[in-house]
Amino acid sequence: MLKANMNPILNGFRFILNRRKDDATYWKCSLFTTGCPARITTVDEQLISPVPVHTHEPQHAENTVHIAKAGTEKKSWTDLPTKYLAAETVSGMGFEARSKLGCQISGLSRMARRKRHAVSRHPLNPTSLETLTIPSDYILSSNNECMIPKKQKIF
Repeated sequence: MLKANMNPILNGFRFILNRRKDDATYWKCSLFTTGCPARITTVDEQLISPVPVHTHEPQHAENTVHIAKAGTEKKSWTDLPTKYLAAETVSGMGFEARSKLGCQISGLSRMARRKRHAVSRHPLNPTSLETLTIPSDYILSSNNECMIPKKQKIF
C-alpha cells in the first residue's frame, strides 16, 4: 500500500501525514480542508485501521499527477536534462491528469532542477581555518585515490 517517501493511496484516495507517535503513523485525507474526516493509521507501512469512509469521490487524476511528480523527483539525480524528464512525465499522462497537473513542462523541469540542486549541494565556505573540513568526496579522485599527498600540509 505504501511506497517510500510517498503519501499512501488507498482505493483511489490519497492521504497526507498527520503525525507520528511511537511506531504508528497517522494519516488524514488529502482533502481534509474540504471537510473529509477520513483517517488511517499505519505501522511499518501496514494499514492497521479500518478502511475509512470519505465524503467525496476518488481522485484518480490527482493521484496520477502525484505519482508522476514523485517519479520525476526520483529521476532528477540522473544526468538527463530536466526538460527531458518533465516531458517524459507528461507524455505518459492522460488528458484529465494533464489538466490536473496545473503547470507546464517548465514547472516540472524547475521542480527537477530544485531537487537535483538540493541533493548535490556543495559544502559551505568555512569562516576560519579551524572550521575548514574537506569532505572525502572532494579529496578522492574517480579512482578513489587521495588527491592530497600524505606529508603535505594543506595550508
